[in-house]
Amino acid sequence: EFLFQNKSITEVLLPNVIEVQNGFMAHNTSIQEISFPKLKYISSNFLRFGKNVRAVYLPEADSVGIDFLREGVNVETLVMPKVQSFANGALADNKKLMELDFPMLRSVGSEFLAFNEGLKKIYVPNVSYIGQSFLQRNRGLTEISLPKLSFIDYGFLQSNISLLRTKTYPS
Repeated sequence: EFLFQNKSITEVLLPNVIEVQNGFMAHNTSIQEISFPKLKYISSNFLRFGKNVRAVYLPEADSVGIDFLREGVNVETLVMPKVQSFANGALADNKKLMELDFPMLRSVGSEFLAFNEGLKKIYVPNVSYIGQSFLQRNRGLTEISLPKLSFIDYGFLQSNISLLRTKTYPS
């Protein structure tokens, strides 16, 4: 892992990195913002236990592996307008995310958004495939838009008691 337990860096800007393999940062207490302007592919474990990271900017990322931002992460702003696929657990257990907008996203793996208690709105107009337990225990969720959804694995809306408005059809 590139930045493991570093306590002095607060911002990371890596302008020419196009691929990250097997972990970028774990157990880092000081970093608040991460920006990779040219990053296209992330294999797994990009950010784990980065409790102070508030913003992640990946404007060119299109493919994301397992456990992208997971376990003890508090990201509030996530910018990934070109992402097309997320693997299993990619955004699970992130307490601060309130809204997601992924206009190019086509498919997501299992437990993609599990345990995101602060999540209110999800806009993913091009998603056609959803893995199991997609929205497990997102009790704050009030709106989701999935107009192109054609395949749902087991447990799509498991334990989502406050979902008020669901759009799963063309509006």
